[in-house]
Amino acid sequence: LAESSQSEPFVCYTHYRALAAANDPAARAQLAQAHRALCRQADELRDPALRECLLNNGPAHRGIVEAWK
Repeated sequence: LAESSQSEPFVCYTHYRALAAANDPAARAQLAQAHRALCRQADELRDPALRECLLNNGPAHRGIVEAWK
């Protein structure tokens, strides 16, 4: 994965958190973008265990998954 695509979920999630804290309605769109980017990364992994690890490894990835539920 390119470095920019690897960091996209984190950047979008950070924007989401800032917008959500300000009660900005654009927050949901940022969360959706973070979730899509994270899912794209997970889809590139063939091994289910690695996919699960990616989705739950690190506070930003866990935060995206939890906030999206």
